[in-house]
Amino acid sequence: MPIVPLFGSGTRGKSSTITDQRRINLYAERYGVDSDKTQFALFGRPGLTQVANGVADAPILGTSTPVRGFSEVWLSGVTQSITMFGYTGASGLPLTSGTTFVYAATTPLRTTSGAVGIAQNQTQILAVDGVSGYIWVPPLGVTTDLFSTTFPVGARTVCFIAGRFVVENPAVLGQFNWSDVLNGLSWPVLNFATAESASDPLVCVAELAGELVLLGTFSIEFWAPTGGTDVFRRIGGSGIEYGLTARDSVQKINGGLCFLGRSKAGGERQVFFISGHTCNPISSPDVTIDINTSANPDAATGCAFVVAGHAFYVLNLPETSWAYDFTSQVWSEWQTDEGRWCIDHVRSAFGYLYASDYRDGRIYKIDVNSFSDGGDLMAREVWTRHVFNPDLDRMSIDEVQLDMEVGVGLNSGQGSDPQVMMSTSGDGAGPVWARSATTSGGRFGTRSASPEISCCASG
Repeated sequence: MPIVPLFGSGTRGKSSTITDQRRINLYAERYGVDSDKTQFALFGRPGLTQVANGVADAPILGTSTPVRGFSEVWLSGVTQSITMFGYTGASGLPLTSGTTFVYAATTPLRTTSGAVGIAQNQTQILAVDGVSGYIWVPPLGVTTDLFSTTFPVGARTVCFIAGRFVVENPAVLGQFNWSDVLNGLSWPVLNFATAESASDPLVCVAELAGELVLLGTFSIEFWAPTGGTDVFRRIGGSGIEYGLTARDSVQKINGGLCFLGRSKAGGERQVFFISGHTCNPISSPDVTIDINTSANPDAATGCAFVVAGHAFYVLNLPETSWAYDFTSQVWSEWQTDEGRWCIDHVRSAFGYLYASDYRDGRIYKIDVNSFSDGGDLMAREVWTRHVFNPDLDRMSIDEVQLDMEVGVGLNSGQGSDPQVMMSTSGDGAGPVWARSATTSGGRFGTRSASPEISCCASG
């Protein structure tokens, strides 16, 4: 009897008759012609382990306030060679060790919500919140509010390039400003330039491979440091007629820049990847449809990281999170408790990947040896390819074998009775849902108009 491959790289989208595949909380690995058992395998995504004091009930911070942004920081003249710094609500939270977040009072931000952009030079950290800029100088924790200076009011993004901080200036169409060399406290009034290829608002500034990337609503430009008095100069012929629709989706990964945007000619939002001076969509048509039917795609956030040998870009929508694996070039859904993935910001420090929860002040390590999201259920679900006879004749399936690697179970309690479940449909009768009998839960089912097999691993 021939072996029928059940798993593929498709995703549900325009027509379930074509494909209704889903991969939830999984990622794929492709194996070539030299594969052993399979050319396409699925692995569970990494879980989350909460770190010490990674909660928002510290005395200074109050209640459940999500982290608005944080970053690894390399500083000269400081005892530790690396630290982390970020904001939750309007308060700062320096991280001074590899296991514990130490919350410290700093000059508060003028806002209490929304993403905070953070960049650093050798001795200073600059944060921007959409109203003002804030310079933090460790290790004393002294913070300077730049609101009453010549700093551009309203900046939301910041990067560090050629020894200077650079921010966008929302008050002037297309303008960006830069600081003096290695001095975020000084913003001379003549330190500015304007994006030139289109008359659209400048949404985000970013550094990529030593160049300044200016992302507008329907144009992208590249500027290079000159080493002279003009500081930055536009790279001629490098403009791109795509624009950014979700500011907080911009992330550096795999030697390039990922973001949610659309073409200047209009049309649907897509996930794009900038490599060099080339910009190409990486979201499949089915993923693109899901993005554009979201309740609020322009509020999407993004995070990016490398783990288990795979480079991931994760786009968080209100309903679900789409994870693109640059290694296998396969999209999968990542979820926490059947909603979007709970992570907004990811940064590397102390040999770990730290991640913040968008719901509250919890902070985690991304952990390949964890099988929950900080104790929350992580159900893995697979909807397979359609199984059919190429001649469209009737067919029978005598046996289905699910080959999987199993772990070491618990003697008692939750997770002591892990189960794998499967449901099939051969008549397109509509959704068939079921739930695991164990406390670890899980769901499986079929929704296709064609025969398919769907299975869910739980526990």
